[in-house]
Amino acid sequence: MTWKVKDVVGQRIEFVIRAVQGESVLRLCQEFEISRQTGHLWLRRYRETGSFAALADRAKVAKRIWNRTSKEVTERVLQLRQEHGWAGRKIQKILERDYGIGISARTVDRILDRSHCIDNRDRRRTAPGRFERERPNQLWQMDFKGQYRLDDGSECYPLSILDDHSRFLVGLHALPSTKTVGVEERLIQTFQHYGLPDEMLMDHGVPWWKANTEIGLTKVSVLLMKQGIEVTHSGIGHPQTQGKVERFHRTLKAAMRRRGLPESLAKWQRQLDEFRRIYNQMRPHEAIEMEVPAKRYEASRRRYQTRPTEWDYPPEYEIVQLNSQGSFRHSGHPRFVSKALANERVGYRTIDQKLLVCFRSNYVREIDLQTGRTMGMLVPIEGQ
Repeated sequence: MTWKVKDVVGQRIEFVIRAVQGESVLRLCQEFEISRQTGHLWLRRYRETGSFAALADRAKVAKRIWNRTSKEVTERVLQLRQEHGWAGRKIQKILERDYGIGISARTVDRILDRSHCIDNRDRRRTAPGRFERERPNQLWQMDFKGQYRLDDGSECYPLSILDDHSRFLVGLHALPSTKTVGVEERLIQTFQHYGLPDEMLMDHGVPWWKANTEIGLTKVSVLLMKQGIEVTHSGIGHPQTQGKVERFHRTLKAAMRRRGLPESLAKWQRQLDEFRRIYNQMRPHEAIEMEVPAKRYEASRRRYQTRPTEWDYPPEYEIVQLNSQGSFRHSGHPRFVSKALANERVGYRTIDQKLLVCFRSNYVREIDLQTGRTMGMLVPIEGQ
């Protein structure tokens, strides 16, 4: 049998904790619904390495077509192409939905071909069966779209926040940099308007990942965790993990190229606002059966908390507030946890001469009291 899919590393840690505390391995295997071989495998991995962090996975229908199309339809097709840069299926959907014109997507492409304004990229189709979350707000994807030079020498960094299920753009912001303060402000603004997602997916870039630490924890990820949002990062070197927002950025880049790049940050924001309106409410999306994202999206019922409630740690945890450097004292020694968690309350428990430190519902550090070795991790705690 196999481990349950959700939070599998946290389940392994909980399994090993209870095993080293003396519980029956057989009964634990039955409770966790795994084979004895699997249970002993992870118990052996822990004993060989002496680390809970080592329990993480190691890398390894035909339509009638006319040869000629009326001048009115042709002009409408070319107008939509010029305004939005769309091709076959999107223009066909708009013609049918907004103008009552019934022609096929192939006919649209032929009109564009004859007018020399279509290329092979416009004929690509979304792969069938692409994974998406079942409901809105289960997952948002967030990323920056590069940087653009402005006339005054400064730069614009468009920040995109996309709902995985509906492809609805909950946020599209023109920021002057990738600094934490600007991202936090726009995130809070978005949360106040649309509520909170269950999970957010980002890449390994600033300001939501700190490259010179084991777990990459930053002030932005701590902000998300304090709102009860699960923080997930795409695989390093695998941007396809964020396929929807990456694909959206191709669309955004093409639209900005057609419209002409704005000269100032304020003009960028006005143009992004207009693009977001068209993208959410007008542009048919192939991946959602030519619907518009706004039709599949509804705001989250989970509301943003200006002052998040204090986390209720289980009774087996000692609670301590970290200092301004992200450390606390234990048995007369300073114990570093994370600079991103400076001044936050954390819990810790002692297991097999090791401190397991958690922040809210995640393990964040393991400290070996015998060797002094310390290792960061970001693992959801089983059962929390």
